[in-house]
Amino acid sequence: MCACRVSRHRTDHVLHPDCPLLAGGGLAARLPAHYNVKACMLGDVPRPQRVYATAPGARTHSLVPSMSGERVEEGRCALAAAAVGSGAVVFFGDVNWEAATLRAVAELVKQLAAERAAGGR
Repeated sequence: MCACRVSRHRTDHVLHPDCPLLAGGGLAARLPAHYNVKACMLGDVPRPQRVYATAPGARTHSLVPSMSGERVEEGRCALAAAAVGSGAVVFFGDVNWEAATLRAVAELVKQLAAERAAGGR
């Protein structure tokens, strides 16, 4: 996948529908275009491997005023995925197991399993 740098914050992420693993079965259309999650995020993830990543201008969110509003580097990934051999490697850094993350991972696994059953991957 990538040689990565890690950080952990709550911030807004946007879906990267151009990730090849989202292409089949209309998965990108079934996932939220944006979501907010506290996650250990990867940096330096190649664009095609980004599922959810921070957008330009992303800021931290926190109930602690001194930890809120800090700039977050563009492209930090809360969820990344890459095809490897006949399967895939998926990273999800959500530290709270939030519903949006679990749904995205479950949908991705279902799609990959369906593609494999149909003779793909």
